[in-house]
Amino acid sequence: WVTTRQKSRAGPRTTFDILDTIPPGGIFFVLEGPRCSERYTWYRVSYGDLTGWIAEGASSAYFVEPYPPG
Repeated sequence: WVTTRQKSRAGPRTTFDILDTIPPGGIFFVLEGPRCSERYTWYRVSYGDLTGWIAEGASSAYFVEPYPPG
């Protein structure tokens, strides 16, 4: 689940185009990853009709957290 508004990109680097954003509280499915690039750990995710790459966090904070199925 997303803890802060998260940019979804076309690939696992900040140089890839931003496709859309996932809002705080958004729940997504991990399709691929992790991949490390540019100080970030990236995951390819699915959120509704959106499929793209998001960063897990930075050295000082996580942007996303696991959400256990209930």
